[in-house]
Amino acid sequence: MDAILRVSQFTHDQEITEQRLEKGPQVQAQEMFQDLQQMKYEPEWWQLAYTEKNELIGFLMPTVSPTFATIGYIGVLPEQRGHGYIDQLLKQATDVLVQAGETYIRADTDVKNTPMAKAFLRAGYHQFASRQEFSLDRGLLF
Repeated sequence: MDAILRVSQFTHDQEITEQRLEKGPQVQAQEMFQDLQQMKYEPEWWQLAYTEKNELIGFLMPTVSPTFATIGYIGVLPEQRGHGYIDQLLKQATDVLVQAGETYIRADTDVKNTPMAKAFLRAGYHQFASRQEFSLDRGLLF
């Protein structure tokens, strides 16, 4: 939970940022963790990464949905960004799913999260869609 809180603090992902503002950081992190737990995964798939000095770098949480494998959540702590760690984490997450027998892996990132999008491209992922997301809060209607 601490790693999710720390990675999400300065995320480029607009949805996560809005959820943190609306619900609070702790609730947003708990809900994300619980949502990912609803997906198929093996406990050893979810990993924390550390430097040689035992400083936390980030984490990877690959999962399998009912229709495809996915990089459920992945991130590098703000203070560790800019060192290329995301490439290593993404390779590890991809390798975990491939070793589990998955042959088709999807991932997504916010359109404004250029660093993550570039990491997916460097790792061999191909962009196949762009989208906008919408929500309706019926409680706000008159």
